[in-house]
Amino acid sequence: MQIKEKILEIGKQLPRGSYKDIATKTGLRQNTVIDIFKGRTSPNLETLRLIMPIAKKILEETKEMLALLNIGDEIKD
Repeated sequence: MQIKEKILEIGKQLPRGSYKDIATKTGLRQNTVIDIFKGRTSPNLETLRLIMPIAKKILEETKEMLALLNIGDEIKD
């Protein structure tokens, strides 16, 4: 899988508000972050090193939250 395709895939998985969080934490403009994850621009390696660890952390937190919600649903049944 090419880098651009992987970035697009990650962008689709990010929850609402993630672009703003990534922009705030990296100092990049929000439009720049959006353009990267929508495939409208090709980021350089330095930019990828800034945004990808944050995106990964957001995805991990989202998966943890979903796992907790599923456990809670099972307990109620």
